Amino acid sequence: MVFSYEFLVYTLVYIFGFYGCWYSVYLASHEYMNLSRFVSLGLVEVREFLPSLGRRFKYITQDVSMNGEWNNLFKCMSYCSIVLLYLPISIMGSLFSRKVHQFSRIIVSTTILWHLMGMHVVLSVLSVTLFFFLVGWICGGYVILVWTPAIFLLYFSHQILEKLLLKQLLSFDADTARMLYGSFYSLHLMALLRATSLGLFLSERRTTVRGTNEDEGKHSQDLKRMQPHFVNTLLDALEFSFYLPTIVYGPLCNYEDWHNFIYKKTPPLLVRSLGRFRRLTLLHLTGRAVRLLSAAAFWSFMTCTFYANAILSYPVYLDMKLPKASRNPWMERGITVSSGTLWSCLNLAGIGFYFFHTMIYGIPGLISDTEQFAIETVQGWHSKAKREETEHDKGKYDGQSLCLVVSRPSCVFRITLFTEMWRTFDRGLYNFMFVHIYLPLRGSLPKPENSTTLSCLALILRSILASSLPFLFVLLFHSITKANTIWITINIIQFYLEKFIRWSDKNTLLGRKLREPNWIIWRHRLLGIFHATSMMSSLTGLTFFLFEYEVGMAFVKHILFSYGGLIHFIIYYGLYFTDLFRAEWFAYHGVPIGVHDAPMKNE
Repeated sequence: MVFSYEFLVYTLVYIFGFYGCWYSVYLASHEYMNLSRFVSLGLVEVREFLPSLGRRFKYITQDVSMNGEWNNLFKCMSYCSIVLLYLPISIMGSLFSRKVHQFSRIIVSTTILWHLMGMHVVLSVLSVTLFFFLVGWICGGYVILVWTPAIFLLYFSHQILEKLLLKQLLSFDADTARMLYGSFYSLHLMALLRATSLGLFLSERRTTVRGTNEDEGKHSQDLKRMQPHFVNTLLDALEFSFYLPTIVYGPLCNYEDWHNFIYKKTPPLLVRSLGRFRRLTLLHLTGRAVRLLSAAAFWSFMTCTFYANAILSYPVYLDMKLPKASRNPWMERGITVSSGTLWSCLNLAGIGFYFFHTMIYGIPGLISDTEQFAIETVQGWHSKAKREETEHDKGKYDGQSLCLVVSRPSCVFRITLFTEMWRTFDRGLYNFMFVHIYLPLRGSLPKPENSTTLSCLALILRSILASSLPFLFVLLFHSITKANTIWITINIIQFYLEKFIRWSDKNTLLGRKLREPNWIIWRHRLLGIFHATSMMSSLTGLTFFLFEYEVGMAFVKHILFSYGGLIHFIIYYGLYFTDLFRAEWFAYHGVPIGVHDAPMKNE
């Protein structure tokens, strides 16, 4: 791209517009009448801060409307400091045989989980693991027998947990009960998806094994050798299900990835998009810990400075039935806020959503990588052969290590298209759906010489079905509500529109024309419009997901096509050129999909 001053202007528009929007949120947050209403409704809390530094620092106000998850995360982490006891026991167990290491991991994980959450949680994880293990082991080849109970349990998860936990949570205060229920619910979903992945893997593997039995007499010994041992596989399954760093919040790991990692098998090419290649040194691990602490401190400061979630969720606590002539339901209900400020609040809410998932995926990943680094180091001290094996493995990946846990979400300031966010935000869930839903439904691609019109049509239909069902699974995963249904519908429309535009760019005369040097400027102008539209659509869908149906509909009816929406469209248009400007002048092309991935070399 040949840089032009036009792009510099767009970049400056984005930078100044971005900070101007944040400043408007700050003014709306601290306007006296607005703040008093937020405090009276419990959307903002006044908390004691640093009374020893004087009256000015004695109290601080914090947005707690939709930040309960953020605050509860820190409470949960403070309660779970005992999890650190898991690391030395796992490290010491690795010096012995594989069985000893397995038993040490399983015992310490179940003990800590029992202490923190109770016996019923341990029994719940154990029962769902054993159930899907037996289903996958016995019903080889019939994946529908694995999916049917999984979908049933996903659909009724909320109702089941409410009945099981309601009486126990009544004895706690509201904040603690909310934290415990959120932790239980997340643990239940993670355990269910891990068990489903286990059942599907066992079912498909035993199908492959049975398929080799062409001549029973001739291949009996080979078949016996290929059959997995029941007890060994059961221990692997229990170790996988009770893996402590990711047992509560994730990120999700497929059983096949776990199996390949534990037994040091060659990973599939898909591993590149999961960000599982990272440098495991004391310096890099310390740097990641510092970055996570900095991210936590930064967003905690932001919740005490900008009350974006309180502003957006304000109408939920009041009657939303307004006359059709109403232009701004927020101002109609007594707070001073413009449409542009509401768009800025939505942008901040999306950034907060990113920071929350950075923490809940970054902390387990750091603990898991620390465990892996310590085990490799201690085993290297104990055995020269182990040390050489570790160095050989790192040599295949340019000095990086293949880690178990997927990477945290890609930077929210770098992702503007939904198709990119779909792959890089929750990499664990995306990998689960890609491996267990998309690939089986799409099937293998036919060879070009064997393709016919009918086979091409069947492939198109299968591809549409395979691409659509993961969205329905996400809807089921997050519970089927009116707001979530609208959110998923917006996402599906975005997904197919972006795929169509990408296809048109590669296969149409207009797309090829816009790649010519004389038209490259117009190509980037159109791409800027495309990226800005996609980002605004994503934020609109996020309104329904984070703030429920009432706020989402009020936003769509009164704010989406307002003057503030036009201002933010221009700002997001400038965001696209900011990335181009950064790549052109600073030779920085951003973090690719699959952050820290390394090319795989042949052994």
